[in-house]
Amino acid sequence: MTMISDKESHPDIEDILDFWHKCEFFLPFDLQRAVLDVKKEDKWSIKSLELSELSPNNTSIWNFSPPPEKEIVGFDIYIGVFDKSAIADRVQKVLGASEDLEAIEEDELRKLEGPTCMARIGVNNNGEPTFSSVAISTVSWALGSCRENLSLDKLDIDNFEDDVRWLKQSLLEFNHDTPSDSESGQPNPLRGSDLLRILEIFVTWSKEWPGPVSQAFSKGPVLVIKAKAAKPRKQAQVGNKESSAKTVLENSDETDEEEVDIHPQSDADIDILNSFYARDIARVIRSVRQGSKAGLVSTYLSKPDIQKRVDLYTPEGLQKIMEGLEPSRLPSAHWPSDPLHAMSLMQQFALNTLLGTLHDGDIFSINGPPGTGKTTLLRDVFSELMTRRARVLSRLAQAKDAFLRKIKIEFDNGQETSSLNLLNDDLTGYEMVVVSSNNAAVENLSKDIPKASAIGEFWRAQDNDTSVSYLQQVAHNIASRRSNGKYEKLKPDNVPWGLFAAALGRSQNRRHFQSGLQFDGTPSGKSQERKLLPNYDPDLQQSIWNWRKRHKSISFESAKKAFIKADKAVAERIANLENYKKLHTSESNLSEKDFCLSLQQAFDMATLTYENALMEFSSIEYKLNQAESQLNTLSQREELIIATSPRGFFEKLLKKEEKKKCDKALSDIRNLKEGELKKIYDLRNSLEEAKSKLATTKSSVTTTRDNLAAGQISWREKQDEICKLRALFPSIRFPSDEVDLEQDNWQTDGLWYDANLNRLRSELFAAAMTLHEEWLYEVTQNNGGFGGNLVAITKLLGGGRLNNPKEDALPIWQSLFMVVPVISSTFASIATQFRDLGESSLGVLSRDLVVRIMYEP
Repeated sequence: MTMISDKESHPDIEDILDFWHKCEFFLPFDLQRAVLDVKKEDKWSIKSLELSELSPNNTSIWNFSPPPEKEIVGFDIYIGVFDKSAIADRVQKVLGASEDLEAIEEDELRKLEGPTCMARIGVNNNGEPTFSSVAISTVSWALGSCRENLSLDKLDIDNFEDDVRWLKQSLLEFNHDTPSDSESGQPNPLRGSDLLRILEIFVTWSKEWPGPVSQAFSKGPVLVIKAKAAKPRKQAQVGNKESSAKTVLENSDETDEEEVDIHPQSDADIDILNSFYARDIARVIRSVRQGSKAGLVSTYLSKPDIQKRVDLYTPEGLQKIMEGLEPSRLPSAHWPSDPLHAMSLMQQFALNTLLGTLHDGDIFSINGPPGTGKTTLLRDVFSELMTRRARVLSRLAQAKDAFLRKIKIEFDNGQETSSLNLLNDDLTGYEMVVVSSNNAAVENLSKDIPKASAIGEFWRAQDNDTSVSYLQQVAHNIASRRSNGKYEKLKPDNVPWGLFAAALGRSQNRRHFQSGLQFDGTPSGKSQERKLLPNYDPDLQQSIWNWRKRHKSISFESAKKAFIKADKAVAERIANLENYKKLHTSESNLSEKDFCLSLQQAFDMATLTYENALMEFSSIEYKLNQAESQLNTLSQREELIIATSPRGFFEKLLKKEEKKKCDKALSDIRNLKEGELKKIYDLRNSLEEAKSKLATTKSSVTTTRDNLAAGQISWREKQDEICKLRALFPSIRFPSDEVDLEQDNWQTDGLWYDANLNRLRSELFAAAMTLHEEWLYEVTQNNGGFGGNLVAITKLLGGGRLNNPKEDALPIWQSLFMVVPVISSTFASIATQFRDLGESSLGVLSRDLVVRIMYEP
């Protein structure tokens, strides 16, 4: 079958994407909001410099006065500051010169006011540049590209990337010409003249200001420096297997997305400061031009089918809600919250619809203000997907059957290698990534989900069969382990129940997770007798390697059986609830008379038909008897006439008249007999038909009587079943009709709430996580098949560069998701983090906690 490209099915898609792409180039970075607007107590961290201050003799550039409890760990330079109004001016000229378009609203143009910049450059705490940490704004380049001919024709990603390569080379040449502290033995901070040279490089790159820099930036600040601070640095003195980094950062609220990279990559790409989507849109445009499908982007841009839209406030919509809330649509797994807590009606409708109708390549949006339960709903999505993957695991004869084949993976130009077993396709597609433009939002989600406070009290107890746990010691190790190798004591609510989610994205988060996964506070080598670190307990906090040694396994086979049993228990209770709903909806209010009404009517009709058939049969039988009696009488008369009629020749001759009368009488009688014989023949045929009809109607009476008796028994059985189901589901209530759903009590309490079913569904989720845990335990043992995968995971998260990323990155990430099901990231980091993955490589992407789509870089 020939695949229809998006360009064929959506002729305008390339024009739409091109317009969107050009708009992305002009979206400015808001320097005021992102950098300059700081709290009063943080004013010390911001310094604005004018062009006149960029002199070789200015030694105060890096002089900042942090509070006593903080020390500077690095700086961000926002270079090439200009006003956003330049965008509005240029766009007005371009549109006026090249397009016959309506004027842009003045209030929209007024929004383009305030400072923006050309780039952000990271420098270390000595003021030395780390050009691996560079992010550029596309705005200044876009302005320069359309400056001369006032045309947008040159605004495409290929031209942009060509100029970025020139910029990258120029910055590397500048860096090469600048002595480093390793060469001189002393810090060599950027001087004012160095900053001026860098500014000139960016000005040349942008082509927006063809004249001297002094002319272009004669007024106002030309750059802004923001100091980044953290708690005072301490060299890690930890007797474990992890080597200490030269620069150790304590956790701090002030070190955010643009954290100083203590493991810089000299060949890192230059990021885009002002747009998350410019490069992604360019990839989609290339795919469309090559005749490929744009996947979700095409779905997003296509006009919706209005005929498929349903207004949920109409009778049709209310019926749709009722159908979507049927017990059979309920997901089998439930997050281990308080079993007494019920989802709201629309939460459950959204969840059922999402999990029941969404297919690969679909987009599903759930909107609601804060506090309406979007995160609660998302947890149930996570639970259901993990349970579905557990079903795949439960079908494996042994844990090692999860793998297809072994491949060799090389890192850092072949300096390091690792063997990795590819996962079966059935186990992939369940990867879950939560993404947002708000770094705090996604980190809070992924850090909160594994905490004990995220599950109900009922599930926290470790001394009963209801506790929920998954790699709990590993999660505890990661959560309590600090970047300097030391440990902090967690509050009870913050102690993780399991390693269910991780905040990755930025390099600091990836290294922290990799460190906690790979290392713990266990003394290494000959230092086994050393005193353990404060707040570290080897029974509570373990690396993945120590966990596999110390875990008390129940065996993969036992976990499979427990999961299958829990899955069956949920399926049976949902089936009972569905049956209860059907019985209540159709028959619970019917009396025996009403329930059997049609059967009674059928029996009555059959009885009446039988009685009519019997009467008909009796009537024909009577007529037949009468005819036969008449025939007998005629025969007797015939015999009498024959007996009295003259017989001999002479008697006949002498009694001629009498003979004539006898012959006439015989002829009449014989005619009458012939009529009776015909009548008898017809009556006998009719009697046979009536007899057959009588037998049929008698059988019908028997059948309908039996049916009626069976119906009466069925009604009593259904009433008994309803009584039993009512006792089984005492809290279940039924709306009187669809309109009843609009009442507040139904909106808040939902439909088909059952605490016991909630508990069973959560137990199923717990069994699913135990099955995952036991699978991991078996495959991480020697020759288990997953040890090499773990090594590859830690190398990738630790900054290792793959020699063949297009082939090897995906199986490593898929392996990581077998360890930690949910990963969070920001838009600023996700493109870099998953840059080597192809279209629809990962299973689920949840944006801002409200959208579920297939990931497409």
